[in-house]
Amino acid sequence: DIIGHPFFSSDRNMPAISSFIRSSLPPALGMLSCCVVFAADYEEPVRLELASQMPDLEAKTELYEVAPEVQTDGFLNTYQVTTDTGEYQISSTALLKIRLREVVAIAQMREIEETQSSSDAIEDDVNEIKEGFSDLVEDPKGTLEGAASGVGKLFKLGGEAWNSRHTRKDENKLSNLGKTVVGYDKAWREYAGQFGVDPYSSNEALKSELDRLATAASQGSAFSMVAKALIPGGLGFAISATGMSQALNEMLITSSELELRIINREKLVAMGVDPLLAEQFLDDPTMSPSFKTYLVGSLETMEGTEGKSYFIQFAVDSESEDVAMFRASSAILYAYYHGSQRPIKQLIQAGPIVTGIDEENDLVVAAPLDYLLWTEALETAIASIEEDTADSELNSRHLLLTGDVSDQAEHELEERGWTVHSKIKPDSDAS
Repeated sequence: DIIGHPFFSSDRNMPAISSFIRSSLPPALGMLSCCVVFAADYEEPVRLELASQMPDLEAKTELYEVAPEVQTDGFLNTYQVTTDTGEYQISSTALLKIRLREVVAIAQMREIEETQSSSDAIEDDVNEIKEGFSDLVEDPKGTLEGAASGVGKLFKLGGEAWNSRHTRKDENKLSNLGKTVVGYDKAWREYAGQFGVDPYSSNEALKSELDRLATAASQGSAFSMVAKALIPGGLGFAISATGMSQALNEMLITSSELELRIINREKLVAMGVDPLLAEQFLDDPTMSPSFKTYLVGSLETMEGTEGKSYFIQFAVDSESEDVAMFRASSAILYAYYHGSQRPIKQLIQAGPIVTGIDEENDLVVAAPLDYLLWTEALETAIASIEEDTADSELNSRHLLLTGDVSDQAEHELEERGWTVHSKIKPDSDAS
């Protein structure tokens, strides 16, 4: 299966972020029913044109075809994708971009497999592999910030392996320290970087191909040449392509999972997050090391912002991959606003999410959603946010969307005093 991931094939995994938001609301709904009059008319799930949601997507290629209509539930889109192995459903635009890139990468890896049957063959064709990729950088800086070095690093990682091995999801790759010593883990990450995919992806088909390449590289003389050829570079799997996330992408390639855990823990503690809460967050098996690194790295850039512990508490136990992506993307969106608009002075829990208050005392809600419809769940969430921030003496309220919003939802929100900012692209003008 070239897709290799349960998010492609099961109705039970249709936008979990929707059920997450809804499941967070009943207590608030009961509390607010005495003082809030809900709208009589709500919007139903609709079908949208693919071109309106992803105008730059090549919908049909030799490897896949994305259906021209997209189903939305008012929060995230669900895409229908057809490959030579069958039809699949993918929840969220962000996850679709990741999976389609992985489909291409898997096909490229298998093409190599067809023409090369040994490490020597891989070595002979290193230059051909390298020519297919252009977004590479030399000597990335700051990729091991916070990690130990030399003998100290060896002992630190050994202790970390002992303390955290029960949290690892992929025992075949991460518990085999022998493979790591001879370069297996390093080769795995470098190949992922070369092919523009997440080294910590949950895609089983992708992991199988990376395992094959990394094993071949670590078993023979081909490794030294391959390692030199596969310079860590800019990845395509990033949630955003800002300068900040580019550095984080490079860190994912140059740092092992254990190193990332150490780096992220030290950053969290430095932010004032309780060490036990930090461990609880890092132990969450649903959120990948990549999403954890994006989330922590984003919060780190928000200098002077209080309440970061609220966001880490919010991010614990993500329940599903699209919820984990929502939370990591929210952190990126807040960091983008903090750096390019106005500094966020405080993060607070409000309703089912964590919100921000900027230096002008404006409420900012980061919502990395695909298409917002006016639904009972949305109105209840908005009402609970308004109630929880009623004592904050706010000047205005702003909703930041990475996707689009229906006319009715925008009208209803504006009637309640919200300003909606749609189609925000953190990678478009942040540095």
